[in-house]
Parts: sequence; structure tokens; C-alpha cells
Amino acid sequence: MKKITSTITHTKGRNTISLPLAKRLCIAVALVVVLGSCKKLLDIDPVTSIAAEKFWKSKNDMKTGMAGVYSSIQTMLSSNYIVWGDLRSDNLDIGGNNNYKTQCLGALTATSAGTDWTLVYAAIGNINTAIKYISTIINRDPSISQVEVNDNLAQLYSLRAYCYFTLIRVWGPVPLWTEPYENINEPPSRARSSVDSVMNLIILPDIQRAFPLFDPNKARMVWYVNSGMTYALLTDVYMWLKKYDKALEASNNLIGKYDLLPKDRWKEIFVAPDQDNSNRAENIWSIYWDWTTDKASGLYNQFSNGSNSTSCAMDIDIYNRWVTERYTDIRFALTTDTNSTTRQKQCKFLPVNLDANKFQVYPKNGQQNTYYCIYRWADIYLLRAEAFANLNDFASAGTIVNAVRVRAGLKPMIFTGTNVSDMLDVILYERQKELFGESKRWYDLVRNGRVPEVMNPILMRRGVPGGWGSDLRKILWPINRTVLNSNKLITPNQPWSD
Repeated sequence: MKKITSTITHTKGRNTISLPLAKRLCIAVALVVVLGSCKKLLDIDPVTSIAAEKFWKSKNDMKTGMAGVYSSIQTMLSSNYIVWGDLRSDNLDIGGNNNYKTQCLGALTATSAGTDWTLVYAAIGNINTAIKYISTIINRDPSISQVEVNDNLAQLYSLRAYCYFTLIRVWGPVPLWTEPYENINEPPSRARSSVDSVMNLIILPDIQRAFPLFDPNKARMVWYVNSGMTYALLTDVYMWLKKYDKALEASNNLIGKYDLLPKDRWKEIFVAPDQDNSNRAENIWSIYWDWTTDKASGLYNQFSNGSNSTSCAMDIDIYNRWVTERYTDIRFALTTDTNSTTRQKQCKFLPVNLDANKFQVYPKNGQQNTYYCIYRWADIYLLRAEAFANLNDFASAGTIVNAVRVRAGLKPMIFTGTNVSDMLDVILYERQKELFGESKRWYDLVRNGRVPEVMNPILMRRGVPGGWGSDLRKILWPINRTVLNSNKLITPNQPWSD
């Protein structure tokens, strides 16, 4: 975990908030007790040395507490962003340092990176604490309005829904926690609840709770959850549930509020996202990692450090297919370093900085801010295309795909087919290029039932006998051995060994 002091950016400049209190209040509870960690740690008072009810007293406490929540989301995603959303897909292959060999070969174990849900529940613990106590501040600090309290609650409900949506996509059934753990006499361990229960008791209700609480007059900031993020999340959820009409209905709320940036500004999405996204910018919600306070981000170390021995490389199939468009599709050279012979240098999240020989210059020792793009309009726009295709509206789907293609510098395609699967092939390939490295591809394959079809030839090429196989239980990740050992009510995901 990164150090306690973190940075939350509020405006075009920087405004840092120190988080020692927020961390002491929440992370010890969420990280140690909520997960049922080692017994000796359970002797700690679950509300820490500063009781939560004594902390939440002022507007400054509210800001500090919310900063703690966002910091825990940041920590949760730092190294897991591409691990959960890209690493097991056909986007990435084994890098020179072999750090992710088991993931890239489909040979996960209960100790593989990405199998531990601890940081997700740490974030949920922070959120649950904030939800419980933030409403009490208004009675203690007259400078706080109900509108401010409600808007913070809207952010918290949306973030909790996002965390649980992440959990069920990665591990399936998971334990449900909706209250902070504050009574040491209560059992700290819970069994897993079904995916349907998590979806219907937490994810969808939390999203609906959030909408009426947002402050409609508050200027949107890309670093903070706003109603745009929540509608994007709801679209994503409905696509996962294959409720295509509802996904279109949810995403309708974003039309006219967000848009595709022009071609010559595509790189800005990842290196200088518009922090005031009220003027139809593309970024809906991004997470900012400041290397000066948090050191190198996980994404930088995995993806963008310029080494020929990184954690992962662009897979040869997507590289060879995409390189044929390198002179027309501006995204290719802005995503991967075309001067790298090993395909291990990904420059998507770095500013263009060329030396005299036209080689990308990579920052040393992680001295580069990272902007994790969680939701943006191109993502949601292409999900709309996917929804239209599944509803046999190929004209609408094709219009969206061509808008994204033309923005990238490619010619529009002419769609004459009437086969849903063929149309989805086109959409998913466009998503693969547009959203490469943005934690989307694995979820795209799972959502569309294409994991064995896509991954079998990939893994057979990598020397895995039988390829990915046909056992769909392997779509879910194993549960980390530490989690299983600390909570005996948790059953492992089969067929993975615990």
C-alpha cells in the first residue's frame, strides 16, 4: 500500500489533502477487521484510537474523510487496473520479467497477483464508515448544507456500487458488508453472497440512491464521482446483465454532456484529462496518481516504464493486426512504442516526448503522474453500439463505430450484414483498439461469452496444451490463500487450487 499522505486534485492547479486521520479511522477497520484477518489483529478496537463518531464533526473532517475514500479507491486500482481488466485477455502477453506468467498462461493459483480482494474491501470499509457518519456532521457544523451532505452521499453510494461491481466480475459471489465493523463482539467473517444478491441488494439500489442526491448546480470535476459517472456505471451494469434497452436508456443521459475529443486531442484523455468536464469533454471519471506524493503508480511500473523487461507486452496478434493501420490510425503509435522490438513499451499513458532520433523518452524512477481512465465517452458510446447490435439495430451500431473510427483517422466502414455476431466482432475489435490498456478487454470477452473462442488459440500459441479449455468456471479468479485462511466461511472458486 502506498504511504498514508495522498493527493486529491481539485482544480487545474494542485490542492493536496493530508490523510492521516482518514486512514486511521477507516483502513485499519476495513483492511484488518472486515476481512477477518489474523486473530491477533482482531484485538484492536475496531473503531481505532479515535472513535469515528468523534471524528466526523466539521466540514474539514468531511473533506478529509472523503479524501480517504478516494485514496483507498486509488490504492485499490493502482496495480490491479490492468491485472483485472486486461492481463488475462488477448491484449497482453508475458513480459520480460515474467511477473505475470501465470496470468498470461491461464495458470492462476491462489497466490497469483490479482487474487486478493483485500484492497477492495478496504475501500468498502472506508465508504461504509463515511456513509454512516457523514450525515451526522450537519448537526455539528452549521456551515455545512444538506445539499453538500447529499452530494457526498451520492458519491459514496456510487463508489460502493462500483466496488461491488468490480468484485462480482472478478470473483463472482462475495461477502456483503454495508455497515462499518464497529463491534468487536460481532463475528468479523461472513460467507459469500450470490451474484444476484449483490446486484439486487447493493449495486443497483446504491446507484438509484445516488441519483437524487447529486447537487445539480455543482461544477463537475473529472476526479470526483458525478452523475455522469453513475450513469456510465449503470450502463456498464446493464450491459453486464444483457439488459440492452436499459443500457441505452441509462446512457441517453450522457448524450450532449460528453463527446469524442477531436483526433488531435486524443492523447489528452490519458495525459491531461479536462478536469472541468462540463463542456462536453470525453473523460467522465478518471483517477489521478501524483508521483511526487505516492511515488510510481502500479500502472507505470507494469506498463510504461520504458524497460525491455517489463511486466507485460502487447500480444503479437493484436500488434500484427493493428500495425497494418499504423499510418492511418493515430491510436497505434500513441498507444505502443513502435520503436520497441519486444512490444513491451506502452506509451499510452505518457505524454509524447521524442528525442532527436524520434524515440519516446521515458521518465526515470516513476517520475510521471498517471491518470487512470475509468469511464469516458468512447467507452460508453461503443457500449451503446454493442447494445444496438444485440437489438438488431445495425444502422445505429455502425454509425457509432464509424464515428470512433473516423476520429482515429480511419475511413468509415460500410455495414451490409445482418448477423449479430459479425457486427459484434467489428465493435469488439474497435473497443480493443480504442480502449487498449484501460481495464476493459477481459470484461468485454466475458460479457460477450467469447473467452474460450478468443483465448484458446492465444494460449495454444503460447505453448499451453489444450489452450484455455472449455471450463467456464475459470473465468472467475481464484480467491487468495490469505483470504481463505483468515475467513473459514469463504469457499474457494473452482477449479482453482486453494
